[in-house]
Amino acid sequence: MKKEILPVLLLFTLFTKAQTMEFVGKYNISETYNLTKGLEYTLSINSDKTFSFHMLKNLKGMLKEENSYAKGTWTSKNNYIYFHSTKSDFDNTYTLDFNNSKAVFKTKHPRDKSNRIITPHLIFLESNISWMKRLKMDKK
Repeated sequence: MKKEILPVLLLFTLFTKAQTMEFVGKYNISETYNLTKGLEYTLSINSDKTFSFHMLKNLKGMLKEENSYAKGTWTSKNNYIYFHSTKSDFDNTYTLDFNNSKAVFKTKHPRDKSNRIITPHLIFLESNISWMKRLKMDKK
């Protein structure tokens, strides 16, 4: 019985590790106006189950650019990523609360044999931050 359980556990561990590794990386979206002004969002999802987020806002008419940051941990289930922040993740710099944020990871399906190029990306489905909902970030 023990000999049968060990291979099953090893396969399960290998499968879940491979699934989460495809999420790991940097995601970005830029909206530029007048070549220098705009918004830039950067999300780093790390293999140690942590994340960091940076938003740079430099719009026309603003005297100085604004930066907003977030950090915390993430978990995954299927193609969904759930973001979590604890009180220790907040300070004067890290002020955005990613609790209750959920994103879906999209990529080209393995059975899709067409020549289409589909960049892997995240789409935020839920968030307490109103401008995060439906935000699409491409993997770099």
